Amino acid sequence: MNLPAKLHGSSMSPYHYLLVGMCFLIHLVDGFDLFLMGFALPYLSDLATSAEKGFVTSAAMVGMGIGAIFLGAAADRYGRRKIMIVALLVNTAGTLISAVAPDYVSLMLSRLLTGVGIGAIAVLAVIIVQEFSPAKRKNLNVAIAGTGYSIGGIIVGLVAAPLIQNFGSWRSFFFTGAGISALALVLAIVVIPESLDFLLGKRPAGFEQQARRTLGKLRIDQSDISYDTSRVPSEVPPATPGRHWGSLGQLLTRDLRERTLLVWVMYGGLISTIYFVTGWTPQLITTTSGSAALGGLVGTFLGVGGLLGAILFGLIGLKVDALKIVWVAIALSCIGMLAFASLISIPAGAFAVAVMVGTTLLTASTAAAGAAPPIYPALVRSGGFGAMMGVGRVGAILTPILAGIGLQYVAPSTLYFAAAAPLALAAVAALRLRVITSRQLLPQQDPIREVQLTAGN
Repeated sequence: MNLPAKLHGSSMSPYHYLLVGMCFLIHLVDGFDLFLMGFALPYLSDLATSAEKGFVTSAAMVGMGIGAIFLGAAADRYGRRKIMIVALLVNTAGTLISAVAPDYVSLMLSRLLTGVGIGAIAVLAVIIVQEFSPAKRKNLNVAIAGTGYSIGGIIVGLVAAPLIQNFGSWRSFFFTGAGISALALVLAIVVIPESLDFLLGKRPAGFEQQARRTLGKLRIDQSDISYDTSRVPSEVPPATPGRHWGSLGQLLTRDLRERTLLVWVMYGGLISTIYFVTGWTPQLITTTSGSAALGGLVGTFLGVGGLLGAILFGLIGLKVDALKIVWVAIALSCIGMLAFASLISIPAGAFAVAVMVGTTLLTASTAAAGAAPPIYPALVRSGGFGAMMGVGRVGAILTPILAGIGLQYVAPSTLYFAAAAPLALAAVAALRLRVITSRQLLPQQDPIREVQLTAGN
């Protein structure tokens, strides 16, 4: 039996749970950092004007796109473990520089640097969970690790007031963030091994010894394992001759172009809508109802729906493949957006639909993170997933700006009707992606079938 069949057909071991917990902590670092800025902004008046605060926030988003795209691709060339450690180091350094930044320019540049690290770790935490998980637990493990993002945001809310009371400065937020990131860095060095999928593709010197050590930690029987790569079933079309695996250009070659463009449309439409809904809904409800408390309450309901979405994906994903969950959840989100636009001035209806929209949007987002990596071969997987995340960040940057401009000319309900359009495109892209990849993804989704395809007897 070959190595992938043995790895992905195995059961969960204590070391599997340790790796999922490690990636949960890494997602927590991501969530803590992203929510951190919102709590720090009100205290930055001595360092930045209102307009400059916007640039500081956007700098992190730009950095995330850069990190997701370029460090994600680097992980296909140099390894998941190495780039994860580099990304955590960059994030820790950037957050620490933010804590001691003497002026606005220094703070903005440090946030750009922090974003580069965050963008990469958000990509690699998903890749690492998927590449080590048994096939039947991939979706659930991605969902469990992904809840670290929400927990990170909750922790910021819990510690913000005590930090200000005890230290009297916004800088304490960033020192705390740097400490959490440094802890994750140390633990990552100790806990995370190199991905076996990556090693199998690269086959560096000492590959078999590295693989056997990792399999031992995972408590996987090695007596019948073959390391013959010629018997590994193809996940997707092979590399184009003359191009190196891990290069971004590989994503747009003939064999991979359609699925790459579909992934970008799917995730771009989804994530831009999520940023619009989470960023603007409290303000638009306040504008419509005249009540800031009501706007905040609806925003809270969206957050509750988001946490429910991650849990829902994990449970459904035990039986249903991730791409099917994506397009169904996006379609339901689209319906929810239309309903929300119709009920925006009716508090009871807005509350109920807010939970539905938050749940379906975040279910789709978590499912997209679980669905995208397996459609690419191992040696272009991080680059493909990172490019998807990077393209999504562009939408995240542009959407709040476009919404602010649109609000000057149309009613809030009209913006929600308009936001249903990119969701509809995303649903169509996800459905098409499932159609063209279903046969190639079958071995990864069914470990029994995988063993039958690759068994040596």
